[in-house]
Amino acid sequence: MLLFPREGESPAPAGAEEIVDTFLIGRFILLAVMSLVCLGCLFLFLIYHLMEPVYAKPLRSS
Repeated sequence: MLLFPREGESPAPAGAEEIVDTFLIGRFILLAVMSLVCLGCLFLFLIYHLMEPVYAKPLRSS
């Protein structure tokens, strides 16, 4: 997302207007929200899947 090319491969002519990335802040906010969601999902996965209690089987009495 951050490395997406935003200009052509050939250099712009001297009299051309400058290209400005106006969505840079929005892209960083989207990246931060996606990172927080991934961390939250990992936290919930650890709580509900990996830390699930394993109950002991009852011993047979003879």
